[in-house]
Amino acid sequence: MLAQCCCDATMPDVRDNDVPEFLANRGLAAIGSRMTIEELARKYGVNRWYDFWDVIYLPPAPLFRENVQPYFIQNDISHYLPPSTFYCDFDYFQDGHRNHELALERLTAALGQHPANTATNNTWSNTWTFGEISIQIITFIKDKSPAHNPLYERHPELWNQCRITVEHDWVQILSPTERMRLLSTSKTGVLPFHTKWAAPASFRRLLERGLLRRTPAQPNPFLWKDEEAGQVGWHAGNLAAFVQHDGCLGLRLLQIVPCRGGGSSRLFLELNNPFSDGHESVEIEVIRGEDTHTLDDIAAHLATFWELPQKAVESLND
Repeated sequence: MLAQCCCDATMPDVRDNDVPEFLANRGLAAIGSRMTIEELARKYGVNRWYDFWDVIYLPPAPLFRENVQPYFIQNDISHYLPPSTFYCDFDYFQDGHRNHELALERLTAALGQHPANTATNNTWSNTWTFGEISIQIITFIKDKSPAHNPLYERHPELWNQCRITVEHDWVQILSPTERMRLLSTSKTGVLPFHTKWAAPASFRRLLERGLLRRTPAQPNPFLWKDEEAGQVGWHAGNLAAFVQHDGCLGLRLLQIVPCRGGGSSRLFLELNNPFSDGHESVEIEVIRGEDTHTLDDIAAHLATFWELPQKAVESLND
């Protein structure tokens, strides 16, 4: 049994335990802590993943016996936040398919649950999901990946590796003050959403995790400002955004013109990254529109409402 390889054989099934604790017991302690990327970099140093990423290699964390390669995180520009994604390049056999099958067998036994098949036409892929934690294994199939890939050409050994990715789907906690702010916003501080607009339903970047909060569901989404607090944001579904107004640079309206694909529009808020000392400009998506010019009026209105400059750019959907 795999449990005998990694830990005490009498350990209860992981489904009956806290998954961060399960991972921490195998050495991946950073996933359950609030240590920031900056703090982890000071503790473990910054190295290179091949010639592509600056990364921080963490202490050994074998999720199963053969999983001896180190886990690492990217040295993200939003380094004042805790990491959300942990990677490991598993290569026991120097053979991609055999590595994937071994990881699949071992993790299924260790996690006590069969994963979802998330394969595509050029990958083997499986994903386990436990609330805010997901564990994915993915291996690219060389014969089915004809596209030019300079990294893999420089490092053909990557074709042998099964990537293990542990994702912690956290966002910042809604504080009592922020909750009160959402509940007590005045009518003059609110712009309701139009039925043809949509707020982004998902977030992937570390920056967004720091700006968003999980909230009670909001059936009537709105954009808001609080001049006293010096903040702007929006509340849609079970997510709300809180952004310091003095860090905002402007709004960028992307008008996607139909070509081979259809038209749509997206409105972005550009700001100085509040989670870095690099003063780089970043952006976060605010609203999506169903057609090229759906957001034209609201972009202009919101620029006035938030007192920000606004620009529009066109892009062909080809």
